[in-house]
Amino acid sequence: MHQPTDPHQHSEGHTRSPEARAALIEEGLQARPPLPPIERLRELDRQLRAELDVLTPIVQKQADRMWRGDPDWYSCQRTLDAAAATLTEDLGAGLASAAQHVDKLARCLRDLDSYTTGART
Repeated sequence: MHQPTDPHQHSEGHTRSPEARAALIEEGLQARPPLPPIERLRELDRQLRAELDVLTPIVQKQADRMWRGDPDWYSCQRTLDAAAATLTEDLGAGLASAAQHVDKLARCLRDLDSYTTGART
């Protein structure tokens, strides 16, 4: 099992507490009817992307220390690949597509966060 590192340190030098990250994930996952205004979805998109940018290299380092044939390595790498693919997408043209994208970003963040908090076994 891996040792959790400090996933709360942002590249800009400020930190997001585990509680704040959990609240961000929860809000992203709640982007369902009635849908939030597009301005809020844009802000969630920005914040979720920033968190993914912080966690991705941390989780990648953990994956690099795993044995490549191990099922845990495959699971971790699949999580990293899904996050990378999701980061290439944008909000789309409408409110519904923006909400779906925010939901997808939040799920990726939740999955990456589970590697940094030791929640995975």
